[in-house]
Parts: sequence; structure tokens; C-alpha cells
Amino acid sequence: MRIDVHAHFYPEPYIARLAADPEFELSRDAVGNRVVRYGGTRVFTIPEPNRTPEERLAEMDAAGVDVQVLSLGTPNVYVADVDESRALAVSTNDLLAGLSRAHPIHFRALASLPLGDMDATLRELDRTIDQLGMDGVQLGTNFRGEFLDEPRFEPLLAELDRRSLPVLLHPVPRLDVSLGRDYALCMVMEFPVDTTRAVARLIYSGALDRFSRIRWILSHVGGTLPFIQGRMDFGHRLFPECQTPAEPPSAYLRRLYYDTVTSGYLAALECAIANLGASQLVFGTDCPHNPPGAFLDVLAASPSLDESARQAVLGGTALTLFPRLASAVRRRSPRRHGDTESAE
Repeated sequence: MRIDVHAHFYPEPYIARLAADPEFELSRDAVGNRVVRYGGTRVFTIPEPNRTPEERLAEMDAAGVDVQVLSLGTPNVYVADVDESRALAVSTNDLLAGLSRAHPIHFRALASLPLGDMDATLRELDRTIDQLGMDGVQLGTNFRGEFLDEPRFEPLLAELDRRSLPVLLHPVPRLDVSLGRDYALCMVMEFPVDTTRAVARLIYSGALDRFSRIRWILSHVGGTLPFIQGRMDFGHRLFPECQTPAEPPSAYLRRLYYDTVTSGYLAALECAIANLGASQLVFGTDCPHNPPGAFLDVLAASPSLDESARQAVLGGTALTLFPRLASAVRRRSPRRHGDTESAE
């Protein structure tokens, strides 16, 4: 199976909420895509048309992609008003969970959580996993400038660890977007750097020792992590403030998982395979920002992947990370995307 672990779906009510928020500015570019700006800086683009589930299924079928694990994407539900953030999380999770129930093999779903209120965060986590049957969680690299190693996020990490849940870590803009203001650098450069920063903080703070059962999946091949792990080990050897973790950072990086989004350059994919291991890679496209079959050609061209390793990247490893998906697949072999499905 080909399982895309990094695919987004933007409900129209969510887009309308962003359009009404004074923090964000929505406009259209020359080809009709919706451009979202924060503080005057482009923070992401929603392609047009924002495909319906039926159109998405047809595109997946044409590309030979069996499953998309859907998540909301940036800026998640991280709006300023705590009550609105909570309501936005509930409505979005209900919609994505509904898509997963309607198409239990072809669509799975990750929950968004309203991190401004930890009690509400834990309640929504319980609701989405226990009642809605969602497959895991998507977290931003930061929540309005706060990173996940902050003490107030410990209860969330503890619960994710207790449940041994898969967590897709996805970059979101920080409150200070000035460094990424020009040339769309927020999206082009700051996003992968923020993933690197967030993971480095989780490692150096000891969070990955304390909560070792969370199944982290890092967006965009982990940002710059495959390239700079030697420098992170250097910090662990030399600086007392970097010596909390029990092992060098590279040891933790080889236990995390990385999607293949932005690995359109073969050399970047080869760097990740060499430094992290093919066993830690999972297929991702960032659909609808890329087409459903994005990066399949690069995976096919990799000289470092034999056929067994390639099939693991395309779907085998994802089945071990998402047990509810694996259970659905065992109960029913995949049908064509146009067929009616029902959860059993």
C-alpha cells in the first residue's frame, strides 16, 4: 500500500474563520490560490480549488495512492482567543473524523488540539481518540511562540506518551515572523528551521527521555536535522546546558520518523537515508500543496533503497505507526476509491 502520512484538508468553515480573524489576512494570488498572511508575512497558501473528498479520492486513485492521513496543517487551530480555538478544534476534528468514518481505508485523520487551555486540550485528546476514533495528533512546532519543552505542556506529552500515539510535528509561524518576512522566507526557510529548533529543544530538555513512547513523525524530512546532527552531538559533548539527555542527539534522531515531503531532490533524500536510516522514513506529499503522487519518482530513483526498503517507506512502516489503519486494512482489502466504504 501507498500511505501518505502528510496530507492536509482545509474545511471551508476553517478558512472562513481565518478570513474573519484580524490576526490573519487572506487574499488571492494571480491564479486564484488563497494566500494567508500573518503580520504582513506570507505564512501559507491554500491551493484552489480546495478539493472535495470525492475529487481528492479520484486524484489519489489516478496517482496510485491508497491512503491519506489527513491533518489540518498550518496555522492549525492556534488562534488568540482560547474559546474560539477550542471550538475550531472541535468542528475541524468532527469533520476530519467524519471523512475517516466514511472512507475508513482511504482517509484517516489526525486531531488538532487547542493548546491555549491544557484542561481543554486533554479533554479534546480523549474525545478525538476514544470517541471519534482518530488515529493520532498533529502538533505545531510551537504554540504562539512557546515550544513543546515548556513545563506547561508536560501533561500533554505525558498523555501522548501513555497512549503511545503517533504525532505529526508540523511547522507553524511564530508570533515574530520578521525573519521570514521577505521573499516568502517564512515558508521557504523558517518552517524547516522551526522543525529543527523544536526537536532540538525536545532532545536537549530531556523530554524525549521522559516521554519515549510518543511516535514522532517530523514534517519535511525533519527540516535541517539530517544535515546538522553532528553539530548537535558537538553541543552535547561541550556545553553543560546540552547534556541533560542520556545519549547524543543523533541517537534520538535515529528513533524518530520523517516524512518525505520536500525530498524532491534526490541528494536530500540520500542524506536522510544515510544519516537517519531508511527504516525511519514514511511517504508524504503535503497534498494539496503538491499532487497526490509527489516524490514517488524520487523514491523510485534512490540507489539506497532496495525494493523491500522502498515498500516500507511507501506504506509498510506507516502501518506499524497507525494501528487503527492497519486494523481497517486487515478487515478489508482496499477497494477502488469510487466504491462505497463503511467502518466495521
